[in-house]
Amino acid sequence: MTDNGAEQSKLTVQASDAGSRLDAFLAERIEGWSRSRLQRLIEAGDVLVNEKEAKPSYKLREGDEIDLDLSEEPAARFEPEDIPLDVVFEDEFLAVINKPAGMVVHPGAGVSGGTLANAIAFRFGTHNSPPYEEGVDAALADGVAVRPLQENRVASSIASTKTLPA
Repeated sequence: MTDNGAEQSKLTVQASDAGSRLDAFLAERIEGWSRSRLQRLIEAGDVLVNEKEAKPSYKLREGDEIDLDLSEEPAARFEPEDIPLDVVFEDEFLAVINKPAGMVVHPGAGVSGGTLANAIAFRFGTHNSPPYEEGVDAALADGVAVRPLQENRVASSIASTKTLPA
């Protein structure tokens, strides 16, 4: 481990792996890391081949030395937000909401707020909960599930406001 919490690894390419893409090679060997996540690590310069930066598409050669720092990505935060919702129907278990055109449904790449999920989490009483980490469906963490529907070209969403009885 390094001072920033990164795990350092060193791999040597064998003849059987020559010709493989760098990102694919790493994805086969590093458990719990997706290929796209490893590509971001390579592009950030946290993976060196023979002490030089390389592209994810780099074709490996026998004897290549790969040094990598497996640093965790900073977690994105999910905060419930007080955003007005057009609620078509609501009871103790279910809500049907007209989603405004252009409103993003869930926080994701580059979008951390102003989403339908942020608004639903606030509306249905989860706004006192702590912020959520990326990768957790934050609405589901407090029993709110968002399911988009489309009928007559009008987008709506159904949100379960409580866990349904078995």
